[in-house]
Formats: sequence, C-alpha cells, structure tokens
Amino acid sequence: MSIIRNIVHKKTITKNAKPKALCFFYDGKFDAELADLGIELIGCKQFSIHDWYCRAKHENITLIQPNEIPNFNYDFVIFNDLAKHKDYILNVPGQLHIPGIIIQHEQSLETTYHTNKRLQEAKLNCISTEYQSPNGIPYGVKQTTVENKDIEILTDLNFDKDNHQLTHTLKQQIPNIKIIGQNSELIKEQIDSYKEYREYFNRCKIYLYFPRQRNISYEVLWVLASGGTVITFSSDNLQKLGSKNIIYCNSVPNMIQTAIHHKKMATKENLEEKLPYDDFKDNWTKIIQQYNDKVYTYG
Repeated sequence: MSIIRNIVHKKTITKNAKPKALCFFYDGKFDAELADLGIELIGCKQFSIHDWYCRAKHENITLIQPNEIPNFNYDFVIFNDLAKHKDYILNVPGQLHIPGIIIQHEQSLETTYHTNKRLQEAKLNCISTEYQSPNGIPYGVKQTTVENKDIEILTDLNFDKDNHQLTHTLKQQIPNIKIIGQNSELIKEQIDSYKEYREYFNRCKIYLYFPRQRNISYEVLWVLASGGTVITFSSDNLQKLGSKNIIYCNSVPNMIQTAIHHKKMATKENLEEKLPYDDFKDNWTKIIQQYNDKVYTYG
C-alpha cells in the first residue's frame, strides 16, 4: 500500500464504516472480543502464535493468505506478542504506512527499558491486557444468562502429543465428559462459529481447565459468568479473582475425582465487580477510534 493510497483511503472512508485491521493473531478469543466491538480483523493463520479450535469462525474476522496482505486497505495493524512478532513489528507497519498496536497478553520477560526501546524503534504503542497490570486494560466479561445446563463436564485441549493420552484418560474415567478441540479423529463435536464455541462454556456445569497461559482465560470467565464451576490447578491470577466457584487441585487424577463427585451447579458470579465489561468495552472502543483516525505516521 503506497502512502498516497493510504491517505486516500483514510480520507474517503465514511465514519460509519467498520475500521479494518491487519491482525497477527487470527481467530483467537481476544481478537473475537475486539471484533464484537465493531472492528473488522483480517489475518493470516500462518502468523498466529495461538492454536485453538480452528473451525470456529467469527463473522468479523477474515482469513487470508500471506501473499494477499497487500490486497486490502487497513486502518491499523495489531500484534499480540512483542517477542515472537518482532520482525513483523519492525517491518509491516512501515511497509504498509499504517499505525500499529501491540496488545501484550502476558508478562514481559525483558526489562521495561528494552521494551520501551524496541517500541520506540518500531513507532508503536503497547497496551497490556494482563490482569492487575498497572497500565493495562484487563479482560472484561458480560454477565450471561444461565443457559440450559445440559453439559455435565467440559474441557478443551490443544492436542499435542502429551494431550492424546490425557484425552483417552478423561474419556475412560469420565464417560459423560464433553471434550472440544482441534483433533477431529478424537473429538466428534462440530463447532462452526465463535458464538457456538462460547455457548459450550455457558452450558456446562463443570469445566476442567488446564492452564496454558499466565493470564485469565476467556473460557474460565464465561463459565463463571454463567454459574458454572471451574476445576483447575493453582494459579496466582485466578486466586486473585477470589471466586468461590473455582476448585483448585494438585494433579490430574485429583481433578478427575473432584469432577466426578462435584455435580452441583454453583452460584452465578458477579464478575462485573472484578473485571468490568463496560470499562473494557469503553476503553477499547476509544482506542479503536483513535487508531482509525490516524493517518500515515511513518517517515
């Protein structure tokens, strides 16, 4: 995209048009929440650093191939990992002549000085979503209506080699467990949309959560917001939530036995007090509008 093309695009789009962003974490959870706020995300799965249920699509997220990137007009670009997307961060915004945001979901492993130095070099702003970070905008979650709780026990797995044995163990010891994930040979559930994926967590009474990140996962929030119980390993961030609906275990066998014996439905959590959705929505709506109004900023 040339400088002139970028400026013309900015000057001709209507205020009512959805802003478009090149997204480097295609079809994950956080970008789907951004898409719900009225932003059209265009991304390449090859550049994503997160694996999840790949067939669950969001209507405002479009999958393209890397060679198709120059074919679209973007208002800005969004990255979600300062280290793993380093090369793209330094090159893509300048080549496309669009502003960029880094949304850092996890704790940075480098010093603040080095982080700021690299951000200054790339001319990008970094906005954290880490729970209880000083300058961050935490994940928000809506209070959901309690769905028909027709799923006794639910879990989701990424299905690397270690998870295959875990999957078979769970299915043998908990006959009524519902497992969703990416491996169609092991999992017979067909999920075609992000909305349908989310509803699984509203429908479950018990969710077995195997933490894969330091932050709080959306799945945990969805379960708590709809009155379900989460059974998981100990986590500092989860414990800071102070939820009575989270049961902590020290091993997989302990989680399985707890799930088998814990069949009652928990009380619905008032997560609005802990992770206010309105604050999340208002903050990100302002950020999206701010970047949507920016014109060429790279010289």
